[in-house]
Amino acid sequence: MNSALVWHVAVAPAIYRGKNMAQRNGMNMQQDHIMKI
Repeated sequence: MNSALVWHVAVAPAIYRGKNMAQRNGMNMQQDHIMKI
């Protein structure tokens, strides 16, 4: 399996979830949602 694909599927979402947990207030979550779109 392509290691870059593994990183994207496994590591990137974990980092993203960790960031959301660290920044739990509504304003930061709104900014994350806007950046995702």
